[in-house]
Amino acid sequence: MSAQELEVDGATVRLTNPGKVLYPESGTTKLDVAMYYLQVAPVLLPWAKNRPATRKRWVDGVGTEACPGKSFFQKNLDAATPEWVQRQRVHHMDHDNIYPLVNDARTLVWLAQTATLEIHVPQWKLASDGVPQNPDRLVGRARTKQGEKQSLVSWFLPHTIKLKLLCHRASVHP
Repeated sequence: MSAQELEVDGATVRLTNPGKVLYPESGTTKLDVAMYYLQVAPVLLPWAKNRPATRKRWVDGVGTEACPGKSFFQKNLDAATPEWVQRQRVHHMDHDNIYPLVNDARTLVWLAQTATLEIHVPQWKLASDGVPQNPDRLVGRARTKQGEKQSLVSWFLPHTIKLKLLCHRASVHP
């Protein structure tokens, strides 16, 4: 099958080469990624909304451990971006980039179409005029040595629950 049209939020999104394998070790295809993005959209979108997205793309798939696929980061939108993808210009010190905003489910399907397998958004949102606002969330990342995962989970989970309770009390939500 060379293309498949998906109905998303009342609009049709074209997915080319839906059978293309992006994760060879599991056999996960581009269509599988698109369907996964649609499944997680209700949870993901509130956290990504109005945040400029940097995309990490693997156009030929992630490859295998023995032969990893090539990836690249993309910030600017290119000419092939559908006009319905919401976007915002962000001024950096010496240049501007036009970023996609991941504000709706069909944009998530478009991200799957472009083999975007990682979506990176900052800890701040953009105001309607494109000005970055103050950070409104904190994201932590913990690195462990092999075999330390259980101890990390044992430590991290209670602290995460405490942080969630503090955020709830302070009315901090996505």
